[in-house]
Amino acid sequence: MPRLPPITGAVALSAAAALILPGCIIGIEKGVLSPVDGDEGDAAAGEGDTVAPDGLDDPGGEEPAEGDGPGDPAPEDAPGEGELAPPHCGNGLVEEGEECDDGNLVEDDGCSSGCSFSCHDAPECDDLNECTSDDCCVAGTGRRCCRENTIAPCNDGDECTDGDTCDEGRCRSGERMPDWYWDNDGDGYGNPDVPPVCSWDQPTSRVQNGADCCDDDARAHPGQTEYFDDARAVCTGADFDCNAAEDRLYTEALDCDLTCSNAGATGPCDPPPAGCGVELARCRCIMMMPLFCTSTSDGTMTQFCR
Repeated sequence: MPRLPPITGAVALSAAAALILPGCIIGIEKGVLSPVDGDEGDAAAGEGDTVAPDGLDDPGGEEPAEGDGPGDPAPEDAPGEGELAPPHCGNGLVEEGEECDDGNLVEDDGCSSGCSFSCHDAPECDDLNECTSDDCCVAGTGRRCCRENTIAPCNDGDECTDGDTCDEGRCRSGERMPDWYWDNDGDGYGNPDVPPVCSWDQPTSRVQNGADCCDDDARAHPGQTEYFDDARAVCTGADFDCNAAEDRLYTEALDCDLTCSNAGATGPCDPPPAGCGVELARCRCIMMMPLFCTSTSDGTMTQFCR
């Protein structure tokens, strides 16, 4: 029988390897493939060559991996016969159950990490800012919220500002209306303890100055220059000029100098005590003789305050 050409290249077999095929034994010796029949095959195998019996693996080979051999179970995640592999988000393909797939798992780029749109319509994008126009826009393979600043009237939440306007996405306050304070006694000064109202027009019984210290007595108000001999009405004390002090008209006893330059002057005989409306002993300066002056009792006088 003619010899077969030697096996080279991709097939590399040792000189001792042998294969058993149905009906014949092929011996491989020194890279030459030759058919052997009957006892010749047994003899050839016995001359140092290794022949694997039927049904047995080559002792020099590796065990097949689980699932690689015939009859082995398929991996749990492998699709069954006639089935497709499950969708895989992030592979750039829009598959069943996905709205989009931009090839990544980045959020807020229009296609979420779950392969769904970031928004579907404009109401989902409303940020409750009256100075922006909100919409759901196409972004790549997905959709996401988009906003533009508007220029329009707005409300800054302050009822005392007028002409509020949107600017760069924010509501800018307009001009502020003046505050008007309740003036109960009609002296032109309002009560700071009563919350004011704002308006371009002056409301009835209200004024812009809210510095009155006693809104139940028209005599008491800032800038008062007169003195009074009684306490304020309703309000306690005798602070009529709203300087947080009771300014007394008489603060010292009458002083009659020796030259009698103030002859005829009257005043308290003694340093007056604190308080307003109290009765004081009154004295008068009189000239007894040239260059000699003295004081004499001249009834009573009332202390005045402001």
